[in-house]
Amino acid sequence: MPENSTLDPEELNLIELRLAEIKGGIDSISKRIPDKIPGIYLWYNSFYNLSVGNDFYSEFITAIKSPKHAPRTGRLNPDGEIELTSKPLLNKEEPIRLLANKKSFQNNFKKLISEHSQLFQPPLYIGKSKNLKQRIRSHLGIDSPLRNRFNEVNIDIDKCVLVMIETPQNYAKESEIELYEEIFSRLFNPTFTLRYG
Repeated sequence: MPENSTLDPEELNLIELRLAEIKGGIDSISKRIPDKIPGIYLWYNSFYNLSVGNDFYSEFITAIKSPKHAPRTGRLNPDGEIELTSKPLLNKEEPIRLLANKKSFQNNFKKLISEHSQLFQPPLYIGKSKNLKQRIRSHLGIDSPLRNRFNEVNIDIDKCVLVMIETPQNYAKESEIELYEEIFSRLFNPTFTLRYG
């Protein structure tokens, strides 16, 4: 929280960053996050790259048909294993193609999805940290596990929308931050979270 902030210590402070709009990489992003604040954070796909024009339909359909999560495997007792894969299907491809080729749809959809994409999707990932700046820097690192999981399904973490919620000062203990993360994760079912808590 900025030093001269007048926020009530009981209130949540929310920071939203559209990383595709921030030039200068990790350092520029870090400067927008207050030092040493605890809280939870949510990553969203931004769909920033849809361009109005002749290529709109191919970009649009690629986004629709792209995997929504990386493959996951788990034990199936007593001695089996099961794999969950993402295989999006599109049943109404021809009517969607006709609609997607209309300039009015392209303009309206691009504006809606670029400005408000997080309203139409669950978070990709929800995490917690006693130091949000430090944790976000680690996620943005070139070989971070989260970056690599996103890359598996062609999501560029550098173009995502990041929402950080500073926990109130009286909830700054790690056990209470974990409860915030647990509640948000169970409410919104983030697709790239491998386990809760």
